[in-house]
Amino acid sequence: MLSFQKLTGYVDGTLSSPPETTTANEKSVPNPDFETWKDTDQKVLWLIQSSLSEEAMNEVIGLSTARQVWLAFENAYSHCSLERMHTLRDTLRQLQKGSSTVSEFGQKFKLLCDQLAAIGHPVDENDKCHWFLCGLGSAFETFSTAHYALPTPTVFRDLLSKAENHELFLQTIHVATTTQAAFIVQQSCSANHSRNYHGTNRGRGRGS
Repeated sequence: MLSFQKLTGYVDGTLSSPPETTTANEKSVPNPDFETWKDTDQKVLWLIQSSLSEEAMNEVIGLSTARQVWLAFENAYSHCSLERMHTLRDTLRQLQKGSSTVSEFGQKFKLLCDQLAAIGHPVDENDKCHWFLCGLGSAFETFSTAHYALPTPTVFRDLLSKAENHELFLQTIHVATTTQAAFIVQQSCSANHSRNYHGTNRGRGRGS
């Protein structure tokens, strides 16, 4: 995204901050070049932060420029980056939803992807979606099969949203099925009670 918009200079340090002030008529005045740089830098900062998980945001609390944030991630994740890359990718492939919600599973999954991106090994969208679907488990078999049948690839962001909606759909079906079963049991009990009641009364009538 940053490369496409020609903004990488703000994170790699090639577009450093100009002086905050300049001299005009022998007086120090605000530098318009700095204001322009600052506005763009804050845009880049927002773009980076908007793609981070809540956990990854903890690494950059209090930092005010895109370059500072980028350096923080480099310092946090770049040591032994090749070994760490393999560890993170293995963890990502093996991550399972289990008893957590799709949203919780998605947050953990995205955090690992963010960490891989921060050390210079971003996960391909196809791999990301494939590993995510594998981690959802057998309860989402129908959902996963339908996704693989799509003619065009889905980006992870959209896939996560669809999986969350599917989970809500499954919960709705479960509630409806449970309610219907309870209604049938209640009706059966009422019918049995009615038969027992009438049978007892008929017996009393003959006895009298």
